Amino acid sequence: MAFTDKLAAAKSAPRPTRDVTVALDSAVEARRKELSDELDAARDNDDPRLAAGRDPAELQQQIDALEAEYAAALIVIRFTRLPGQEWAELTLRNPARPNVIADTIVGGYNVHAVTRAAAIVSGVIVDGDEEYSPTEAEWNDLFDTISGYEFGNVVDTVYALNQSDAQQAIELAGKALAAIHDSGRMSLPQ
Repeated sequence: MAFTDKLAAAKSAPRPTRDVTVALDSAVEARRKELSDELDAARDNDDPRLAAGRDPAELQQQIDALEAEYAAALIVIRFTRLPGQEWAELTLRNPARPNVIADTIVGGYNVHAVTRAAAIVSGVIVDGDEEYSPTEAEWNDLFDTISGYEFGNVVDTVYALNQSDAQQAIELAGKALAAIHDSGRMSLPQ
């Protein structure tokens, strides 16, 4: 395949995307944890007086109701791979923090600042078939609301989409090309 054909195919292909689910109701999460702890205590105690008279079936019903409520608080964020030059610009604008190992490992930039900035420009909220593009203020509120675990998922997803997935794909393609070349089946590009 000629270079111009490869370039045209690459330009017409949709950019890769990845989804992350986060919850926007920590109060429900905390209440569910309390009820789960009570349910564990009620199940562990043969003496119902030690379980504060809580019926395990009643507790399970309350947990089920909370889980349905919690499910309604979940949102899906879809991120799209940025053009390479745009990603590179973000890495240049956000130098590595001193003594932060993660920044050193990823290539000398502030991985949290870069992925957060990339998330804002490449992310949308998905609701069924609808997509909503939050404002920068809404993104800031979202990041202030979600847990550290959820923010870590955003960081990992945006990093993988823009950096590590592409790196792994090129490494695999290089190995395949080397195998073809070593077997003598290599033809020169047109």
